[in-house]
Amino acid sequence: MARTIHTTNNPVTLEGFQAILAPSKFGYSLSAIVCKDIIDKLETERADVLKWAESKLKNPKRSTLKPEP
Repeated sequence: MARTIHTTNNPVTLEGFQAILAPSKFGYSLSAIVCKDIIDKLETERADVLKWAESKLKNPKRSTLKPEP
């Protein structure tokens, strides 16, 4: 599966110190506010990405997929 890179028209700039990577239970989490267009693109790609991730599993019968957030 080819990796898709999503870009914005305007560059993203951080003013001052911004901790965008926060430590969490599973390592570091990234949070961002994005526009509706990017969200729509990600939602259309979600099904394909889930199928790709399932193909990489060692034992797919022992896993569950959550198709919608």
